[in-house]
Amino acid sequence: RPVIQNVFIIKNTAKLQGAMVRLDRLNQAIESASDPSPTSVGTFNRNLPLLMEQKKHTEMTIQQFRYQMNRTAEYNTGAAFVEFKHRREKVIAIKMFSAADDETIVVGPPPDEPDIRWSNFWASSVEMRSR
Repeated sequence: RPVIQNVFIIKNTAKLQGAMVRLDRLNQAIESASDPSPTSVGTFNRNLPLLMEQKKHTEMTIQQFRYQMNRTAEYNTGAAFVEFKHRREKVIAIKMFSAADDETIVVGPPPDEPDIRWSNFWASSVEMRSR
């Protein structure tokens, strides 16, 4: 009988986060380049096309990272959160895979919510829509 309700694999999102920071900075630069100052009315900022091209490239990079995270195990870490259907199964798993027994798989209660790095979780757009 199935005992696991959900499994949330923790992903290494460092590359994705770096690309998203780049995108934020590009958006700020584009906004600055698009905002005419009182002395530059009627002039064209020559950096704007380059910034727009960099933004497009960065958005494509982010899409590729997201696709790879969804479709491959490349970004999986060695940790996950497992949600059991019943408390009984959770207790059995904790007792079977205790850290004190030098098991390959270690099971323990989850950390407190403020201690979780939520940015390392990844859910596909399909999963997000179904929640």
